[in-house]
Amino acid sequence: HYVIKLLFKYSDQQQKQALVSNLINTHSILSLLQNPFGRHVFDTITSTRNNDNVFQLYMILLIDALKNEINQPSKDNALQEILFTPKGSDSLQKVLELRLPFERVSFLANIIESNLLELSIHKIACHFVQKFINIYGDRLNVNKLFNGNDNNDDYLTICNEVHGNYTIQEMLRENKWYSTTN
Repeated sequence: HYVIKLLFKYSDQQQKQALVSNLINTHSILSLLQNPFGRHVFDTITSTRNNDNVFQLYMILLIDALKNEINQPSKDNALQEILFTPKGSDSLQKVLELRLPFERVSFLANIIESNLLELSIHKIACHFVQKFINIYGDRLNVNKLFNGNDNNDDYLTICNEVHGNYTIQEMLRENKWYSTTN
């Protein structure tokens, strides 16, 4: 992985494009995120900026490839497992910091919405949820925490858990762009 990091870091645009294309074509994005050393390669790619238009294209291609990989039936919980590891969560938070159009990361919103309780109370995954709220907060549907049947106490569970409480605070934070009311 170290060699691949160096190749990407010191190569020209054409070589970088070939490397990214190879990772995408071999369905290796999820594998990179699942491997502690592979995450370093992923982080190097997502933090290298030479030409913003080319960089944006790389990121869109990588994220689309990741989306396609996790949509495979055999990969049902792969992304959640990555979110439960410190370096995996950090790598995916870096993806959010790229501020790609929401349509490109909407699959991450779906994962959060489907697993909001579990992710919000986890000591590592909660940071990813909070980052997502901070960047794409108005696009995340958290209403199912508060709506639904009378037996839905998810919001109480989240509030009573240390890490979940921080997530709720992020959702309700005043004077944030996503928390304004009209």
